Amino acid sequence: MDETGDGVQDVHCRSDEGVPIATVTDALTVEEIARLRELLRAAQLFQGQFWGSDLRGLDASLGTLTVQDESKTAVLVCIRNESFESGPRQQLLAWLLERLQAQQRGRRK
Repeated sequence: MDETGDGVQDVHCRSDEGVPIATVTDALTVEEIARLRELLRAAQLFQGQFWGSDLRGLDASLGTLTVQDESKTAVLVCIRNESFESGPRQQLLAWLLERLQAQQRGRRK
């Protein structure tokens, strides 16, 4: 939620050097907020495995998910992280990636 209480999704992409290359802020509907909360609760991102692989040296990417809840913050590596290969974390990642792809398709039109 932003400062007005509206649901928003912020996506920040950075180069390997940390330089911002894309930022997208998108409003969430009431239904999307409810679904996201459900997925986040099920994924239990503040416990369990958070490590994965950084494959940038192999011309792949480093994918991370940062989650904040009041004073807690979790940064999880999603690439080659077994906890994102099935179950609730995989469902959350698939939902988020589908939203990103839809935004990219919308910008190309």
